[in-house]
Amino acid sequence: MKVLSEERKYTARDFERLPEGPPYYQLIVKGAPDVVVEILSPSTGYYDLTIKKEVYERSGVKEYWVLDSQRRTFEIYKNTQEGFKLTSQAREKGKVFSELLKLEIDLKEVFEGGI
Repeated sequence: MKVLSEERKYTARDFERLPEGPPYYQLIVKGAPDVVVEILSPSTGYYDLTIKKEVYERSGVKEYWVLDSQRRTFEIYKNTQEGFKLTSQAREKGKVFSELLKLEIDLKEVFEGGI
């Protein structure tokens, strides 16, 4: 799925949950989702953490999650009037918490295949 921001830039996310039903192809949503999850890779990490992050911030994404499998880190940012602010972070075996979803995620389960 792609998100069309007010700036007319398209960005595709690494993770998306769509409603049950028929397959969705070429679906374009105007507006911002509540949560965006980025799974960093060496080839796109810089772009994900700069350009895309700024677009999500301005578009009104409420939480921005960043999972880095190489560094084994997970960060959750909350969108505030001052922009994205880091609200939860962990490395390897710690836990992160989403205020928006009221969800705790154990990194041990993420990195060892439990999720």
